[in-house]
Amino acid sequence: MKKLICLFLIVLSITVLVGCGDEATDGNEENPGSETVGDATNTDIVLNDLIVNYNGEIHSIEVENLPEGYSVAYIGNDVTSVGQYKVMAFISNEKGELILTLEATIIIKEADNTEPETNPEDVFSNIVFNSLTIVSDGNSHSINISNLPEGYTVTYIGNGVTEVGHHVVKAEIYNSDNECVYTISSFIHILAKSAVELPLV
Repeated sequence: MKKLICLFLIVLSITVLVGCGDEATDGNEENPGSETVGDATNTDIVLNDLIVNYNGEIHSIEVENLPEGYSVAYIGNDVTSVGQYKVMAFISNEKGELILTLEATIIIKEADNTEPETNPEDVFSNIVFNSLTIVSDGNSHSINISNLPEGYTVTYIGNGVTEVGHHVVKAEIYNSDNECVYTISSFIHILAKSAVELPLV
């Protein structure tokens, strides 16, 4: 009987030790969903929106916290006119492998205009201009805005694309006096059939 009690106590002690060891291991696990670079991960890399008043200058945004040795390519930067512009950043690691895509917006407001009936941000607040992602099929692809207010017309720059790549499309909105009063940009992403792409944001 004493032998059975001793054996039970030994087994119980081993079980407790194993359980404590498991807890210590869990606390040191790394996040499997991100790539570690030095003291940072790719989740530390950010591309922030920018809102500015129109001043005739060119505006761009850049990623922050880019690890040393990484590179970034932008599409949609360098904008000037009043409007709303999408910008994408494609981040590659030291091996040249695409590991992350980020999207942000540059909004250029009309300076000193607070009247809702003439303020472009209020007049065109309901416009939708969605991006398009499609696998290459040899056909021409375009995107169009919806909810254009009455009395305005739109001209597109960059539509009708067929080649594999990431294409910027701009919609220039004109009033009844044929003046361009607002610009909105979006993207057409045409992927190669055999390419393995990261999901686009």
